[in-house]
Amino acid sequence: MIAEDSNDLVLLLGEKAGKQARDNGFFFFEHRISQGYKNTYFVYTHENIDINKIKKYKENILLKDSRKHISTFYKADYLLLNDGYLDVFPTTGKSPLSKGWSPIIYLQHGIISYKKVHFYKGHYNGRIRSFITSLSSEKNIVSQILQPRKDINQTKKLVLKYKIPHYNGYTSKEDLKNFYSFILEKYYRDKNSVDAEDLQTLKRLINNIGFLDIRVVNAGLSRHKNLSNTKKTNRNILFFFTWREEWTVAGPQNSFLEIIKSIKNSKSLMEYAKRKKLNIAFYLHEKVLHLKDDINSLFNNDILFVGQEDFSEVLSDTAICVTDYSSISFEFNLLKTPVIFLQFDYDQYKFERGHFLDSPYDFNGTVVRKISDLESLFSQKNIRDILKKSAISNHRKVLLDYENYKNTNAILDDIVRKKQEHIVYFCYNLYGVGGTVQTVINQANHLVERGYQVSIISLRRTAETPKLHLDPSVRLEYLNDARSKGRHRTKWENHLAQYPSLLFKKTEDLYSGLSLLTDLKLKKVSKTIKNATLVGTFPGLCVNILKNAHKSNIVMVQEHKEFSSHSSEIQKSLIKHYNKAHKVVALTKFQREEFNAQGFNNVINIPNGIEDKLELLARAGLHKKQKRIVSFGRLVKIKQFDLLIQAFSHIATSYPDWKVDIYGDGEDKDMLLQMIDDLRLNDQVTIHSPTSLVYEEIYNSAFCALTASKEPFGMVYIESFSMSKPVVSFDIGYGPKEFLVDGYNSLISPCFDTQDFAKKMEMLMTDENLLQKLGDNARQTYINNYEISKVMDKFLRECK
Repeated sequence: MIAEDSNDLVLLLGEKAGKQARDNGFFFFEHRISQGYKNTYFVYTHENIDINKIKKYKENILLKDSRKHISTFYKADYLLLNDGYLDVFPTTGKSPLSKGWSPIIYLQHGIISYKKVHFYKGHYNGRIRSFITSLSSEKNIVSQILQPRKDINQTKKLVLKYKIPHYNGYTSKEDLKNFYSFILEKYYRDKNSVDAEDLQTLKRLINNIGFLDIRVVNAGLSRHKNLSNTKKTNRNILFFFTWREEWTVAGPQNSFLEIIKSIKNSKSLMEYAKRKKLNIAFYLHEKVLHLKDDINSLFNNDILFVGQEDFSEVLSDTAICVTDYSSISFEFNLLKTPVIFLQFDYDQYKFERGHFLDSPYDFNGTVVRKISDLESLFSQKNIRDILKKSAISNHRKVLLDYENYKNTNAILDDIVRKKQEHIVYFCYNLYGVGGTVQTVINQANHLVERGYQVSIISLRRTAETPKLHLDPSVRLEYLNDARSKGRHRTKWENHLAQYPSLLFKKTEDLYSGLSLLTDLKLKKVSKTIKNATLVGTFPGLCVNILKNAHKSNIVMVQEHKEFSSHSSEIQKSLIKHYNKAHKVVALTKFQREEFNAQGFNNVINIPNGIEDKLELLARAGLHKKQKRIVSFGRLVKIKQFDLLIQAFSHIATSYPDWKVDIYGDGEDKDMLLQMIDDLRLNDQVTIHSPTSLVYEEIYNSAFCALTASKEPFGMVYIESFSMSKPVVSFDIGYGPKEFLVDGYNSLISPCFDTQDFAKKMEMLMTDENLLQKLGDNARQTYINNYEISKVMDKFLRECK
């Protein structure tokens, strides 16, 4: 019966797009109904082959695409899939995976190790809350190995390009980290030997591979609950083969029929069947059912066709199962029924499909390659003992790997006991780059790793995929596809996109990219989300969320600028609306104080946080002290790179083996290059193009030197600290003043005194103990205050 602490959440299940009811989806549905849950529903069609089985549950079955099905779909707390999204999703309209906000539980139903699948955590638009596995070895594959096909191809290209030693038929997350270290070491030795984008690609591949551990649940299969109660009659030798494309063609020349003829002509097999009084039975895959009459004719109508009506009889009646690669063998292993894998096209299978086994002989059964091998096997006098011994051995092997056998439904009940908490970020353009985009991605990636359902709604889409590394487990939706001058929009959307926005102030920094199309879609989507935490990331967006969001939501406002930096009309709008937010999040204490001075009473201070990347970079190892100073930023007046060059010029001749590498671009570049030339620093100071490898360059340096006159927060300071690198900086206000402590994690000079700045750099260049001490303290400052989990702990507390 229903547990006292359980909520009767709305669950929607189905199988084969509503066309069957005989697998894990239906077995779990039956379990829920038997336990008294009233809000669990099963989707069916009139073509459902098990229609008579489900009729008795008339109060809890929904005709696919009926009004009740569609309304239940949108209010469901969980969608449980057995085969694919069409099991429960309505079939009407475009972009089906953008419909509704319910998370998905995927009831995986085979043995993944037998067939390579390209299912990955980005499937179903990142909506998978739990991927259900049955074997411990399978859980490892799902969490450490599964990749989309394009990522597999990119990995292969990098292995070949850099001649990386790798001999497995698949790649794991650990392999990718090793590849990254291999190429990074090469990059540090000779930057011209490595394309920097390849290192970025590898980081993306590492980010994408495998489902998050928290999303993989080794619960087992619901259909196995009563499997051990099967009463064995052992009447048949069952043949079941997975399908091949060439087998779907009708006609006597079908290659599958040639295999059937060979089986029919296997003298020892037929004699064994006759001697043991066993029937020859075939369980035909639905894609080769058209060959049924041809097969029957080959056997002179003296065979059985089984499984289309009741698979439980197949389990009972099978004395020996002969298959190729099918996970149908799983049940027979559990029943101690002998399994023979007849893999007549193994080389082709391995090349075209592949498996995750270490050896081709790790299939749980007796493996033969040819019909003649099958013939030889059944020619052995002690064949019965051989098969029995093999069946017992594989039964034990599977049970050892199947940790939750018979406990599946209890684990699934626990998963759906309460709703998954949903956090939704709204931003301008997640497909671009910039500090706000990186902050949203950092937070979303961390939250999804902690088990939250995380969605991002981007007002604009300007690329196929985000440029920065968004975890595919995060659901991403967009309102205006701005690619290719509107080619991806409908005519009506293009018409609306021509008109300026009416919901946003014209002095909004991002106003030019907004339109009437954005207005209408934002208003609509804001009203569809309920019982969630909504996070806005720029003023006009936050105000519109506060105006339009359903009252069941909590609204968190993220402010990335000081109050005084906004235009007067935006300031008036903030004063009018921001107090309606649950909390306004300011990055620094200075920003909070400025908002408080304007009468806001709900402002808190939570800084930006970043993921700890030191462990990955440290794999590359650095075996000598780096005589290198790095700096990053736009080459514009506020960043004052001229002062860095001027300061270094005071000490450069005393340290000819030290270098300064500046990464950036901007309007001051020509002036800075001329300055370097005039000061004769060309051999020591270099301006590089902006780099995507900020962490890698910091790690490969002695320290960071930053000369900006103003920083609202200053992410590069924290990035440097995270790599155990101290910073030399001027004593500027706002963000950096909160975490720079002179003589503890940094050295600070009076504002814009280049002589003193040079002296501080020289102290770190000549005193290794001081450099080490400040670096260790910088790292501790990061760990205690800016490591992403610490930051998000505070954010989540404030959301309550």
